[in-house]
Amino acid sequence: MSVAAVIVTYNRSDLLMANLDMLNYQTRKFDSIIIIDNASTDGTEEKLREKQYFKNLPIDYILLNSNTGGAGGFSYGVKYAYDMGFDWIVLMDDDGKPANSMTIEKLVNRGEYLYISKNRCVMINSLVTYDGENLSFTIPYTMNEIKVAQKTGQLLEGAISPFNCTLISKEVVTCVGAPRADFFIACDEREYIARNQRNGTYIATVSDSIYLHPQSRDGLIKDKCNFYETFENTNKEYYYTRNTICMEKNLRSALRVLTNRIITISKFEDKKFERLCICTKATVDALLGRMGKRM
Repeated sequence: MSVAAVIVTYNRSDLLMANLDMLNYQTRKFDSIIIIDNASTDGTEEKLREKQYFKNLPIDYILLNSNTGGAGGFSYGVKYAYDMGFDWIVLMDDDGKPANSMTIEKLVNRGEYLYISKNRCVMINSLVTYDGENLSFTIPYTMNEIKVAQKTGQLLEGAISPFNCTLISKEVVTCVGAPRADFFIACDEREYIARNQRNGTYIATVSDSIYLHPQSRDGLIKDKCNFYETFENTNKEYYYTRNTICMEKNLRSALRVLTNRIITISKFEDKKFERLCICTKATVDALLGRMGKRM
């Protein structure tokens, strides 16, 4: 079966090349590495040509006219890979990379097994860590459970950290479509997971396929019985609030999301007044259907 990588990049050429170096080192080679460049201004294409990546790797480089955000880039890349007829698509950011030479082989081999034994709609992930030991993103498994799974070869079912070495079968795109481009950034992963869950897609993390990604600078804080998400970037605050409300699709849920953000900002965030204004704008935009890049 054919396998394509889709990498979305924006002004991080050095990190992108570190990722490509590790892809070149993989025991399972990609049939195509589709790079979606969100209108970078750091000379990404020139650096790739200068260091001969186009000669050494099967790169299909696509330069977009404007920055469409992570969501827009992945949406474009998934549609492109699907139209090109690839059986499998691996989605990854430019700032991550495989931890070792076997990362992709272990991921794809498990995907091909599941395709036959479980479900033709498969969406599985490498285990995403920032140092090989500690998770970059929260999943509903403890490190002890993960280590047991690694020893026994078990999958971490229902757990996934998209889009960081996320493998999807072409049937996922047929049944569910691509990520929502109009989310721009934030929650596009959650929305895509939710669609796949409704579709009955088999979702899991392959515990012994390791992918490196910087630790998230956003936070998840537990206060008594509730969890609150905090964001270092105020723009992320806007897109998270707007896109979460957009997913909920009714006024009652919108008010619940807004109330949660007000509590979080009041308790844990800095720039409280600025963030409250941003959340109000995000709520109005979501209810009026104002999507895409707005901050």
